[in-house]
Amino acid sequence: MKKLVKSSLVFGCLYLSTVNASDLTSVYNNFKNGNYVKVIELLDVKKQSDKKFLSTKYYLKGISYSRLQDYQSAIENFTLAVRNKSKSADLYYELGQAFYAQNELEQARKSFFRSAKNGFQKAQCNYYIGHISQLLDEHKNAKKFFAKILKDKTASESISQIARFQLAESLLHMAREKKEAIIYVKKYILPQMKKALSINKKSSTAKDITKRISEIEREFGLDPNLLVNGKRIPAKRLSINFSQSVAYDNNFTLTNDLPGNQQSQMDTYIFETSASTSYKYIYKRRYIIEPGLEIDNTLHSDRQEATIYSSDQYSITPSLDTSLAHKAFGKPAKLIFNIDYEYTAKDRESTKTKIFNNRTISFDLGDKFKYFSVGDTTVKLGRDLFRSYDESLDTDKNTFSIDQLIIKNKNIFVALYQRDATTFINDETNDTVSNLIRVDYIRPEIFPKINFNLGISNTWLTYEDPTKTETRGTETTLATTFKLTKTVSRLVSVYLDYTYTKNTSELEDNNYTKHVTKFDFSINY
Repeated sequence: MKKLVKSSLVFGCLYLSTVNASDLTSVYNNFKNGNYVKVIELLDVKKQSDKKFLSTKYYLKGISYSRLQDYQSAIENFTLAVRNKSKSADLYYELGQAFYAQNELEQARKSFFRSAKNGFQKAQCNYYIGHISQLLDEHKNAKKFFAKILKDKTASESISQIARFQLAESLLHMAREKKEAIIYVKKYILPQMKKALSINKKSSTAKDITKRISEIEREFGLDPNLLVNGKRIPAKRLSINFSQSVAYDNNFTLTNDLPGNQQSQMDTYIFETSASTSYKYIYKRRYIIEPGLEIDNTLHSDRQEATIYSSDQYSITPSLDTSLAHKAFGKPAKLIFNIDYEYTAKDRESTKTKIFNNRTISFDLGDKFKYFSVGDTTVKLGRDLFRSYDESLDTDKNTFSIDQLIIKNKNIFVALYQRDATTFINDETNDTVSNLIRVDYIRPEIFPKINFNLGISNTWLTYEDPTKTETRGTETTLATTFKLTKTVSRLVSVYLDYTYTKNTSELEDNNYTKHVTKFDFSINY
């Protein structure tokens, strides 16, 4: 606004100097000082009919009314200045501003066009013409005038930036009429927006451009922070975890509950140390590839009883988890394919030395989608290839699972069904089929920074061999878990959980109960 006032002062002074300057000194002084009401009063008193005087009078009154935001009066006086052949260079520019303020867009555009033709504020006039064309939904015409500004070497940096920005907006409106609008947005519109942003990243216009780029990217599924299915790309790519747990198992040997067997029931503390890391690679906002590595070491406190310390072991598990983002039922979904390789060494010879025990290769193929509004559903098929130091223990296992997440207010439920069919490669009499049903209830922040988890599961195990089926029947394992998680800091958490397990079988020796209490300290980055 200051620039416009200054411009008007310059041109006003020029004309005052040619029209009885001594009689208009007070007009000039009040005009210079911004006392526009007084300027109008003084000019209305002057009754000269000289055409040069009248052109200056109406021009100055028009400027004064415009500065007082009386745009209708400004238009009337500017029009009279035109009729009296005012030579003021900014007359049509000021008239265009007044028409624009009154929302008389067609008249404003004509005035700005005339001003540009006369060479006054050419870039600004072309911007107004383009912007008014946008308001009138004439985007091809808008594009033409914004392009003129970009070719104008005299245009300032700020006007060039906003012109390129608005050019992109007009192109966007035109692209919406195309069948493959997303191609035009990606190939032409977003590059124009980013080019506009690069002109001056610290300007006020740059903030609007940045916001608009994000809006367009989200609308057309091109947001670099979103997967193509609309899910946000995890901000955290690298994951590092270390945990140390101490558990107490009152029946590590799974001894039958009969009174005569109590003396063989053995308890122990179990120390488990675990470290893992993984990194997510995002490719084309569609594929997530996550290689990982986990190392676990398990040690038992009883160092005298071989049946206990022979279970000391460590495992090394490299993994490769991959997912493909897509949409199912009109909502974000992802196809899952994971491969794990686990090497396990165990003190199986009770020498307090861990040696090779088994290796397992696992494959999972599944899909995670949202069919129900309450939460995600995950369906998976899996295959485990277990190879032991003892070939008679080699197995192949096929797995089918489906789980449903249910979120209601602050309550979270997870329901799982899983079926495992295990085949012993060298001893088919041991083949089994198990069916598992599990339900978890999770209540975040049941107390400040404390989460609560209650889980109940039941497993039914049957043998394919009729003889074993007759002897053992269907073995069932009921397990109940209570867990409290305390968030100590952004990186540190502690866990306390208790698990009760009861196994029931037709074969009496396989009946047992056990209690495991566990404390876990975890650092997550």
